[in-house]
Amino acid sequence: MGAGLITLGGAALVAVGNAVSFLVSAVVLVWIRRGHRHSTADAADAADAADGSPPAEATAARAPRGLLGQLTEGLTHVARHPLLRVLVLADLLVELALAGPVNIGLVLVSDGMGGGPTGAGLLLTAFTVGTTASFLLSLAWPVRRPAGAMLVASTAALGAVFGALALTVPDDPTAVTGGTALPVALGGYALLGALGAQCGLVLVSLLQRAAAPEVRGRVMSVFALMSFGAVPLGNLLSGLLVGRLGTAAMLGVHAGLAAVAAGTVLAAPGLRRATLA
Repeated sequence: MGAGLITLGGAALVAVGNAVSFLVSAVVLVWIRRGHRHSTADAADAADAADGSPPAEATAARAPRGLLGQLTEGLTHVARHPLLRVLVLADLLVELALAGPVNIGLVLVSDGMGGGPTGAGLLLTAFTVGTTASFLLSLAWPVRRPAGAMLVASTAALGAVFGALALTVPDDPTAVTGGTALPVALGGYALLGALGAQCGLVLVSLLQRAAAPEVRGRVMSVFALMSFGAVPLGNLLSGLLVGRLGTAAMLGVHAGLAAVAAGTVLAAPGLRRATLA
């Protein structure tokens, strides 16, 4: 869809399409949240009445108030829990490795290979196709016992794909390689999408299992904060690297970040041997 919109109306049409999709998503989320809030409160009160527990309002009153209090409790719990600490660090590294090459790099890769705006749209489409395929495969064949090994393999493979893309992109940003370079890049970005999605699935599943039920929501909020916070940092890093060293060097550095993520998982026995059985 991105490739088609950018061909029909350029970046402005893509922005309009994104705005409409986000607006629709926001309306749907508000509608779901309202219904879920009432049904959850009723169910909790009924369960409390049945087993003699305090009402849900009393339990909620003991939780930390305000965004800062909840965030502080989540950060404290993650910092004190060895496995959660490594999981959040691994996620931060994976997001740093992916953000710049996906948000900025695909435009530069496409230009270097003569693809222009249409090529950039195709690269982004390839990335999302890979992501979707990974999710569908995980539904059919969920990761169970070898979760840690799968995480090591996925992060290491991310580094390998970044390295291969770095060798494919011309050193001269004004050079046009043509030929089979863009199809190779399309395959590379599809793999990035599939591997990144696999890393995310395993990390979230392990995080939910490791976090205590009473703080799971706060821990997931910390996880999301690190994931989304890594995106602007990754974009900034990519922009600085491209400006000073070029696109190929930028991809090489992000290959190194993925390799560090793999090393982080390998160095943590509890995560390396983790399972989801």
